[in-house]
Amino acid sequence: MYHIVFILLLIFSIKEFVSCAISQTVFRLMYLLLTLMAVFRFGQGTDYFNYYEIYSSSLDLEKYDLGLIISLKDPGYWVLNYLCAKIEIPFYVFVSCFAFVTMALFYLFLSKICKKSAFALFLFYVFFYFVLVLSAIRQGLVLAFVSSVLYPLLIQRYYLKFYVLLLFISTFHLSVLVLAIFPVFMNNKCISLKIFQVLFILCSILLFFNIDFLSFFTFGRFVGYLNGSDGRSVFPRIFRIILFFPILVLIKDKFVSDFYYKIAFVGFFVYCLFSSSDLAAARLEVYFRLSIIPIMFSLSLLSEKSIKQPMFTYYLILSSFYWFKCISTSIDEGGYINCNAFTYPYVSLFDADKIINYRTILTS
Repeated sequence: MYHIVFILLLIFSIKEFVSCAISQTVFRLMYLLLTLMAVFRFGQGTDYFNYYEIYSSSLDLEKYDLGLIISLKDPGYWVLNYLCAKIEIPFYVFVSCFAFVTMALFYLFLSKICKKSAFALFLFYVFFYFVLVLSAIRQGLVLAFVSSVLYPLLIQRYYLKFYVLLLFISTFHLSVLVLAIFPVFMNNKCISLKIFQVLFILCSILLFFNIDFLSFFTFGRFVGYLNGSDGRSVFPRIFRIILFFPILVLIKDKFVSDFYYKIAFVGFFVYCLFSSSDLAAARLEVYFRLSIIPIMFSLSLLSEKSIKQPMFTYYLILSSFYWFKCISTSIDEGGYINCNAFTYPYVSLFDADKIINYRTILTS
């Protein structure tokens, strides 16, 4: 099922590029399909059953005082779990509602900013849907909130509302507080795009010197990130350079808002700063990588022909490669069996018993 959706979105993206016309009907139908897949899934992704454990243990909050609850990692998410578990909502219903809200928030972003483009939806599906909507659901909800609520507040310069809502949503995933630094870059007239481009090249070089900037952040959640992974893997670093280099160094297009260019720049710098831990860098950079969607939508469909064709082809190939790499990683990290990157299964609530054939967590 996942691969059928991938092929359909790929075909519709190519058709959209060739015809230079956006079909809102195609977008709505495909988005509805993705939403239904997320809502009715069962046991999918690497963290599904880990979230079940959190949900089951959330009733223990009755034993905690307010101070202890606030000190919990992501207290807002814990409280939400507790409230739903207290009124005996089944976990699969909780996850389904969570997915629906997440997809509803992302819809606001993709429909308004990207004009209901099939290519924008293809990029969302490849880079965000599988990892964040289906697996890391807490951060997926937070990222959806960022895209549809916090980004517009930044663009309109409503900074008080931005910081208040940023603090609220950080109770679901603390990593989103990294966005607190962005208004500084957004309003600094001294930092031109040319300077950003030079810094991008310098940071790309420094990525391979393994400088451990994380040693200055050995507190709170960063301790878990430090223990979770190291930054010795070369692939994530090369991938980020390949992903950002064309749009940040080679091309500056009038159809793309400076806001999203700056978001992308800051995201790359954040990744470089925390690259000594693959996990920390990826968790923090993702809030900025979202800018890739409106940038690539504009470059591939709105720009001059000399820019459109190479950019569309480049990112179509890159996205396809990343998709299969993402599937393979999920199989390894999720302990999947009896499948590979080409046969990765979709299991729904209607055939939930099949999940035992694919997850080692249920067979051990």
